Amino acid sequence: MEPTDVGTALAEGTRRLRAADSPTARLDAELLIAHVSGHDRGWVLA
Repeated sequence: MEPTDVGTALAEGTRRLRAADSPTARLDAELLIAHVSGHDRGWVLA
């Protein structure tokens, strides 16, 4: 699946990280998206 927006990417990333038993799946997804996009975490959450 190719995410089309940040919200979709965040939901999909969180889902996949939960499936991998990450105890901080949502935070991990936020930080990964921030890193890949070159923005800070606040941008991801906005």
